[in-house]
Amino acid sequence: MPMDLRLSEEQQHAVDLSAAADTTGIVARAGTGKTHTLRAIAHRTASERSLFVAFNRAIAQEARQKFPTNVDVKTLHALAFGHLRREHPNLPERVQVRIPHDAWVALAGLDEDDPDLAVHITALRRLYTRFTQSADPQPDASHLHVEEGDPLFRDLGADPQERCAWYALKVQQAWQHLTADDTPYPIDHDGYLKWFALTSPRLAYDRLLVDEAQDLAPVMRDLVAQQSAATTFVGDPAQQIYAWRGAVNAMRSLRGRSATLTASFRFGPAIAAASKRILNVLEPTAELTGRGESGHVMFNPAPTDQARTIVCRSNAGVLEAALAHATASLHIVGGLSEAVQEAQYVAALRNNRPQPVRWKGPIPQRLAGLRTWSALEEAADRNGGSLKRLKRLADRYGAQLPSALRAITSSASDSESEASVVITTAHKAKGREWDHVEAWDDFPDPPTDHKALLKRPNIERDVAELNLLYVTLTRAQRTLYVGRLSGALQSLLGAN
Repeated sequence: MPMDLRLSEEQQHAVDLSAAADTTGIVARAGTGKTHTLRAIAHRTASERSLFVAFNRAIAQEARQKFPTNVDVKTLHALAFGHLRREHPNLPERVQVRIPHDAWVALAGLDEDDPDLAVHITALRRLYTRFTQSADPQPDASHLHVEEGDPLFRDLGADPQERCAWYALKVQQAWQHLTADDTPYPIDHDGYLKWFALTSPRLAYDRLLVDEAQDLAPVMRDLVAQQSAATTFVGDPAQQIYAWRGAVNAMRSLRGRSATLTASFRFGPAIAAASKRILNVLEPTAELTGRGESGHVMFNPAPTDQARTIVCRSNAGVLEAALAHATASLHIVGGLSEAVQEAQYVAALRNNRPQPVRWKGPIPQRLAGLRTWSALEEAADRNGGSLKRLKRLADRYGAQLPSALRAITSSASDSESEASVVITTAHKAKGREWDHVEAWDDFPDPPTDHKALLKRPNIERDVAELNLLYVTLTRAQRTLYVGRLSGALQSLLGAN
């Protein structure tokens, strides 16, 4: 084993357990040397052909430089793409990030002059997305999750069940087109992964090392479960942040066959202590210690001249942070396009009041069903959160909001290393780390102890919010600024 793979006692135990069993789990808290431990497992099992299942392309690219030659490093999407393109040579030219509006009209046989066309496409996209992320063999009405209070609910008419069944038939029709031989229609990344999974593939590996196992989509979990290879699932339940789109914790059934890494080498005791306070609301007995460089938790906003990364809860928070730092050298992780589309739609609603807005392009998914400014105001008052922030931005900037955002987009740096202020969401910060991190002010107040959490009416939502806050805090290596958080959250984190 290479000299640079010295292991702590925790890491050595994880390697021993993984090498000796067919199915194991490693609960790896933030910064505890997850990749380092997986490399040690790969070297320990060098006689086996292994696959490291990376969560995304960036993780895969970095991991390829570190793992031994007996390990292939790929995302499940890359595996699916490579397999399908051999049988369907036109696949590369078909793949798009999102199936366009006009393609849905053709795929589902919709009427372009239908006044409810935007509602139909929103519903079809939502049902299709749930289906492609599920382990189910075909689309059905259960994949359209519509609840009271959801703006889409009001647009489904007097019999939403009948309308959902109609949408399911349309998506079934679309799916047949998307997976037909030599079809010309575009397909998205989740679509071809689902297509691959439905072929029940058998991967030619002896061992699978599955990263971010707390956030696997059901289709991914099912694909892995089909394999005969020995499997090690690695992840942190407190970093599960995609449950809202159907992700599941694949490690949940591995009790007794799991090791835990609790010593973080990313940050020191101060940041570890603050992060552990969030962790213990979720799991009272969870441990997290800091063995990295000694750092600081600052209970005040960062100085304006401090180079740092601002981590926001929502796209609306990213917009607010970007506008507040418009004169700084900015880099927006992942760009502003999604957030700008939401802001432009909200600005159009406000500018067109009281009439319904006429919107030719796709309506941002979570704003579907909000066709008037009064509808958005009602939803913002009822739900608060990012909708309230979008409304506040539209009120503050009025018709100038789109131009203000375009100015930021055009001036923002493409290079993160050249920017003095980096802005991201907690979702996009996953797997990253920075010297100086500031939590933005759009994180809600979750319960502050485990007993209170268990009494909440929507535990799943509160757990998701705590997980996002934990991810945010644990991105910091040297300085963590939490002065923009609410007083309740600052008290939870240890403020006097």
